[in-house]
Amino acid sequence: MICLKPTDHGMFFLLLGLLLFLLGASSDVSFAVQPSFDQGFIESLEDEPADENLDSEENWHVLYFKAVYHHYYRLKLNITNDTYSLPFNFEQRDRVVETKISNVYGSDSKIHLTDNFFSYIRFDYSFIQEYDHYIGEYRDTPDVDLYEAFLDYHHDNVRLQIGGLIMKLGTIDFDSPIDVLNLKNMDKVNHLDDTDNKYVMPTVKYNKTSENNDWTFYWAPFQRVSEEKQSLRANMGIYYKIFSHSMDIGFSFFNWFDTDNHISLEVDQNADASEDTLIPILSDTTIQFMTVDLDITMVNSVLKVDFGYFFKKNFYHIALLESEDSTTDVIEFKTLELTHAAFAVSWERKFDRLFVMPVYSYRRVFSVPTDTHIYQYENLSQSSSKKRDLERHQISTYLLYDWKDNLTFSFLTFFSFPFQRFGIMGKMIWKPLGDKSEWTLLLSHVETEENKMTRHPTSLNRIQYGYSLQF
Repeated sequence: MICLKPTDHGMFFLLLGLLLFLLGASSDVSFAVQPSFDQGFIESLEDEPADENLDSEENWHVLYFKAVYHHYYRLKLNITNDTYSLPFNFEQRDRVVETKISNVYGSDSKIHLTDNFFSYIRFDYSFIQEYDHYIGEYRDTPDVDLYEAFLDYHHDNVRLQIGGLIMKLGTIDFDSPIDVLNLKNMDKVNHLDDTDNKYVMPTVKYNKTSENNDWTFYWAPFQRVSEEKQSLRANMGIYYKIFSHSMDIGFSFFNWFDTDNHISLEVDQNADASEDTLIPILSDTTIQFMTVDLDITMVNSVLKVDFGYFFKKNFYHIALLESEDSTTDVIEFKTLELTHAAFAVSWERKFDRLFVMPVYSYRRVFSVPTDTHIYQYENLSQSSSKKRDLERHQISTYLLYDWKDNLTFSFLTFFSFPFQRFGIMGKMIWKPLGDKSEWTLLLSHVETEENKMTRHPTSLNRIQYGYSLQF
């Protein structure tokens, strides 16, 4: 899957939040301004008699707000060694070997203007030093990552949020087929890094809660990657949830954008005329889907179920063909809109210091046309000549162990079939000074079976080391 990192609307929310953040430089601030004309700003007022009523407290204007904020510094080292079974990013490149050092300054702030109204922003500013071992190139890159920036108003059982939001649909925490409201950072997803792996989405979210049910309305007014992304769109959805003593059940229907973008290949007009260089062109696809989720509380555990039915969704046909001169391979690529259904079920249990969560997911694609080869669902030596349905099963296990109060180990593994894909991740988090500092170490490996067209598997490997200090 290929997606672009949205920045146009995010930058507006970042500047808005920074302005509010600067206003809230202290944790608790109150202002009282007493009008005084003893030494006026306008010379003609100096001789006019002052109004004695202006000195009374009743005429003072009082502004009160509260700011809560955190700053942090992070140092991250990423060592990546990836091999792809198909050329990477539609180029004749199938390797990514790089070392990346990131110096990150981050901040999050919540500014209460009243008891019912606040603004929130969280962002990182990074300076990245990167060496690409594959092409022997060194790069320095500044970057800004906006995670959330929104205004929040709540009163009684009603809440309204406007701005850049990170949203979650469904109950399952890993491999949920219906967690599709935000675009995702596919580099983090592919390397099993669940930290801030979603991109912010400009959204209006309205929620109303009662004792036994909950209504949420979503409106994402902007396109994400198309040329016309500044124009308004009817990307809307509604979610209804019913609460009971031991079971919660939610229903939703969305007219939303597909997080798997529509991709087409076009000849790069700026490239050398002697050869046709193809570049990917991304555009938004509006899809309709409905979901059902269950959260069942048992004696010592929780059972969760997510189900989604997509009336159409983007899937990719990718095949590698020989060129006419048989000297190079040619990528045959197209986006298909197909009917899709999926569900996942997880069981969660806490044993003293150990948390266990096995997950099973099932995905099915209906009526796949002939002469196609669907990426991540089948592995053939050539495109299939049959119209067919395709399916994918995945079994996952997540473990979290609190060794000590300040030392945590987590472990994730998964296996999917019939197109075989295997992944494993281990992560350690050590907090020697409590929440003020944190050391992390993440190791991940993802591998697929050998591609029958290229005779190569995909293998993704990463070591990530980090240190953060909050001040």
